[in-house]
Amino acid sequence: IQQEYLEGNLKYPLLRTVETTTRNTNFGGHKNLIEYTATISIAEDPSIQLRRTLVYLTPEAPFVYWTYGSITEILGDFPAKYSTVYSEPVINRRAMLKQGESLSYRIRGEQTSDQYTEKHPVDETYTQTYLGDETVMIGDRKVNACKFDIVTGNSSSREFIYRSLPVLRSSIDEKSIYEKTVKLTLDGKDY
Repeated sequence: IQQEYLEGNLKYPLLRTVETTTRNTNFGGHKNLIEYTATISIAEDPSIQLRRTLVYLTPEAPFVYWTYGSITEILGDFPAKYSTVYSEPVINRRAMLKQGESLSYRIRGEQTSDQYTEKHPVDETYTQTYLGDETVMIGDRKVNACKFDIVTGNSSSREFIYRSLPVLRSSIDEKSIYEKTVKLTLDGKDY
């Protein structure tokens, strides 16, 4: 899947490429996990990669996964690598919510990096509320997306999810757009 999007005030689009890289891998002491990779690059020249994230999970139901952690690599002039291992798998069942329902889940674990020697604790609580479906634009086509309010710590955002992917992310009042998908394809065809 290739997702071309605008982020914040950037004048050029970025490209997120999402793919399953392996179906039987180990991570954080867990076995038989699916590894998927999300690579961020410059849309006009995908060979210029900015960030790569590997996520480790197992499916529970359609669009519902147990997530065990991730490895994020910052590429380019100031490279860095961060590994986050959750102390217990995180399950996000937002795909099962009915309109007006909310769910909360907590992510706990440790993060290590090649940028520092000590481990850093991770402890975040997310609350997601399903507001219903809404039509959004991806380029010049309309799609029906699930609308969620997401709160974690002192921050909040609104996300529109289409086919399990965030295609629009904004402030709760939708006045500030953080990320907007302008093209979404699978094997070169609209997805």
